Amino acid sequence: MADKKSQLDLESLKLSVTDIFSSKHDSSKKTIGIELELLPLKRSPGKLNGTVEITTDKGTGSFDLLKAETKSDDNLVDTTLPDGTLRLSTVDGGNFTFEPGGQIEYSTSNRDRLDCVLWEMLQNVNKLQQVLNKESIWFFFGSLNPWHTIEEIGLKMKKSRYQHMNNHFASLGPFGQQMMRLTTSIQMNLDLGDHETMKRRWLASQLLSPVLCAVFGNSPFINGQSTGFSSYRSFIWQNLDRTRTGFPHLRAAGDSLESPENHYFEFAMNASVIRLPDSIGDLRFIRSDIPFKKWLEEGVNGYFPEQKDWENHLSSLFPEVRPKGFLELRSIDSQAAAWWSVPAILITSILYDDQAMEKTISLLFPWFKNLNKVLFQASEKGMRAFPEICRKIFEIALKTGNPTSDQRLAEYMERFYVNYTRKSRNPADELLELNNGSVFTSEQYLDYEGKLSAIAEPPFEILSRNYLHNLATNYLNGEIAGNCLQSECQQEVIH
Repeated sequence: MADKKSQLDLESLKLSVTDIFSSKHDSSKKTIGIELELLPLKRSPGKLNGTVEITTDKGTGSFDLLKAETKSDDNLVDTTLPDGTLRLSTVDGGNFTFEPGGQIEYSTSNRDRLDCVLWEMLQNVNKLQQVLNKESIWFFFGSLNPWHTIEEIGLKMKKSRYQHMNNHFASLGPFGQQMMRLTTSIQMNLDLGDHETMKRRWLASQLLSPVLCAVFGNSPFINGQSTGFSSYRSFIWQNLDRTRTGFPHLRAAGDSLESPENHYFEFAMNASVIRLPDSIGDLRFIRSDIPFKKWLEEGVNGYFPEQKDWENHLSSLFPEVRPKGFLELRSIDSQAAAWWSVPAILITSILYDDQAMEKTISLLFPWFKNLNKVLFQASEKGMRAFPEICRKIFEIALKTGNPTSDQRLAEYMERFYVNYTRKSRNPADELLELNNGSVFTSEQYLDYEGKLSAIAEPPFEILSRNYLHNLATNYLNGEIAGNCLQSECQQEVIH
């Protein structure tokens, strides 16, 4: 950080944005990655939903238990970063990381086949459950902790980055702290393609965001009470800091389809900066109303930003779709264990099929200038917001045929459609029925997870009915059943 007039110029800043809109792979590739966040909870006498620490002096935190496993398991390696970011990597090329509220995320490697990505996720989530079950820890697959307050959870990651984020968001209202401590989601990572393909995928993914929110809404409770929303997780994200969330073209001048990079640049320049220099130049939370543009032009306490400050700022933006050298779709609530694979099948069926993508753009483009309003409607009403449009999007995906060379995945996606979307329902509607509109108990949720498997009939033997029943009751035997995709997919692992 410079203590004199910034040497940064607008062109160098724009180049950084151009870079994150440029494919990190061959532009013809169609690779897939998934990030799945889970909430660990502690089983103890008389209580099933105790909170779980990430690290403890006794070595019983979630990271501690996984790290101990590296001593006997060559497939898991502690790759904690120099800045203190806790991380464990798998032989598959994926990573376990940890969120401020204790949530655990597994990020897969990028693969050419969706079935292989799903297989990788299943094996490693299964491994995670085996290890943490040693301390009677089970996993909530919903998208918003329904039982605990932000005070009960606390800030479990003490890195300065998270402390400053916590202070920044707290100055704006309760939503940022709720996001950090209580929410989980499924994020999809897809290739950008060449420049023309990027523009269409970028547009289509923005337009799809409200549909994904409505179809997969799964977070109707918070703090032990009903919220009146289908996806309160989405509502939280919409309101935590409106300068850094939502849809970039709605935060920028003009609405041209030809310049997503320019829209994103304006969006980033006008987003507030979380960490600013104090009187001695140390970066910390100071105030929440200074956009990067103002820091660049006027300085703060006599200090001006450097390139690394701009790059850190870009990493702190949270639009519904984020460019990172690939597209990161962020509008999806975490799903029950029986259904979490469905969003990935739906999205790849649309964005990786040109005809399906163009049909989707044509159907949804009337939303383009009103996406914030439409997303709010989706988060509040779920499938009731625009049921016919949601059904049409699902039908577009189903008509693309076999999305991955495995017909079982298409049939599995159709079972979700038949049980929910076609009936103008989503998973939140079921959660509201578990306890007659009141927040469900842990026992009710675990029983619900077990019963869903008979309906979903997940396409992998690892998600057999017995396995899901064991998962839901937290009695895992640790065996990976069958080899339905193992030999094929292991050949495609990216080390």
